[in-house]
Amino acid sequence: MILLKPLSGVVIGDVALSTPRRLQVVGVEGRPLQIQAQRLDREGIHGEEGLVPWSTVRPREASRLYLQLMDRGEGEDWLDLGWILLVHPHADRQDLAMAREYLAQAARKLPEGEARVETLKQQAESHRRVLQEKASKAQRDLRQKLGTEARSWPGTPWPESTQQMADERMARLRAWIADKLQTLSPDREVVSSGKNVRTRHALIISDQPRTDLHDIGLQIDHIVSDLNMTFGPSIDARPFGSRLGILLLADTDSYDSLNEKLRTTRIAALPRAQLQVLEEGRGDLVILVDGSRIAEAMPALRHELVHAWMHRLHSPIRPPAWFNEGLAHAVAWWRTSPAEQSWRPAAVNWLRTQPVNSLVEQGYEEGKWNTAGIDTAAAGLLVRRMLQSDNEATVDWLKRIKRGEAPNQAFEKAFRLTVEQQLSLAVRYWKLNN
Repeated sequence: MILLKPLSGVVIGDVALSTPRRLQVVGVEGRPLQIQAQRLDREGIHGEEGLVPWSTVRPREASRLYLQLMDRGEGEDWLDLGWILLVHPHADRQDLAMAREYLAQAARKLPEGEARVETLKQQAESHRRVLQEKASKAQRDLRQKLGTEARSWPGTPWPESTQQMADERMARLRAWIADKLQTLSPDREVVSSGKNVRTRHALIISDQPRTDLHDIGLQIDHIVSDLNMTFGPSIDARPFGSRLGILLLADTDSYDSLNEKLRTTRIAALPRAQLQVLEEGRGDLVILVDGSRIAEAMPALRHELVHAWMHRLHSPIRPPAWFNEGLAHAVAWWRTSPAEQSWRPAAVNWLRTQPVNSLVEQGYEEGKWNTAGIDTAAAGLLVRRMLQSDNEATVDWLKRIKRGEAPNQAFEKAFRLTVEQQLSLAVRYWKLNN
């Protein structure tokens, strides 16, 4: 534990004083934190308003502050500093390398230092494992109730991205992907020839060298440009703030294993590509892809790409499920000919024989929509027809939703028709055309 000296020179220990020392550190979200500090220990900064855990402070900030205030002649302080970085949930490889240096100092200064350090390392590993299990359980519980596409997203507009925000986002994407690859296999590397490609809109990382990464990235760039042109932003807009993360896994077992850790969806129901929102409120997005079946995975990847683009368009709030899923399906097959669309006859027949209200009333509940489902394909045909016949009204409707207007009322303002009336026109088209 460190006893702080305030500017008045009075020692602050475990007693609360009227003049505690004011400290400023940077939180993990990048915001400065002002703390009236009384003492520091392994848990965090203790102040007048309670404990500020180290987990809420950037690891390097925690290290800098502790180094500044501790007694560098005390081995116990070096031991504490090593612990803080070893168990920090946001510590990267550089932070862990610094922790090893601090523990080496502790080993030199403490009696039986090497044994003390080894014991601390084991305790830290156990502590991290417990924290990770708790976090994973909380995330699984949330996803069990609501999958990525089943959650209710807010209408708060995304802030305009700065270069610093873009750089930080890229660092988080790389760190998240590296962590997941380490989870699958500690020996996997992510930065080497044939494993790491950046295009205008995508950061694509594979766990094995492959020659198709650039082509996959160009497909992503083309689709994002198409969506930008169709829905109003400049064709050159960067909707992901920096880039969208794409993690290609070379074998199906790795893909299924990682999804099993991240989601509660039954493996049999998983498409070959899955969108992950890394942390709500930031808009950091990664699409996991089964790279062993890339031909099968590409329509699913394009489908999830539309969901990612929609998430980042103006605000996270989404249009009704039938439109969101329909648009994703329409765009996934946008650049293909009817001859390549094996699902098309069944989808047309669905529109000719089923009530369209059953699509409109279908929500985002887990398992309601499947990228290969006939109802999803039918919704795609409806959205495709809307964009062909009423593109301007469709764009206006989506903008209204993204501003927080109620979807049905916004639809009537944009189209001058109810949803049912407008979709009946689209259904009539498909009853006469294939």
